[in-house]
Amino acid sequence: MSYGTIVIVGGTGSKQHLWDDEELRALVKDAYDEDKVVSAICLSPVVLARVGILKDKECTVFPAPDAVAAVENSGAIYVDDGVVVSDKIITAKSPENAVEFANAITEVIKGEGVELPYTPTPTSTPTPTPTPKPAGFEAVFAVAGLLAVLYLIRRKRE
Repeated sequence: MSYGTIVIVGGTGSKQHLWDDEELRALVKDAYDEDKVVSAICLSPVVLARVGILKDKECTVFPAPDAVAAVENSGAIYVDDGVVVSDKIITAKSPENAVEFANAITEVIKGEGVELPYTPTPTSTPTPTPTPKPAGFEAVFAVAGLLAVLYLIRRKRE
């Protein structure tokens, strides 16, 4: 696998285009098996559930009844929180949690871990505390990987 991180975007098209996509499932399974960071937001944690990597793990998903049922039917433990981190699996509930989701991904990639329940790092720091380092190349590669996956899926469907 050439990806360091998998980030699956959500939205209303997730159910139709991502939940049952075999190529995406294979990428997720490979990333998980290689101990990579795997994350999904909004309706897309269902993809992780259908791969089978959420069994006995806490996660969140957009609270649509079919999404919650899909997650719970996979053996996952549904939690009604904005962001849930379970080892290297990160799930987020909705677009309102996008910043917190991105911060959690960045912190897990950096290997610092995340305290549960997750509290985002403050965006401003008082003087004389040094400002946090910006996300490294891992975050850039995560976004590039996501764009590549979306491109491949879209190209495959055309």
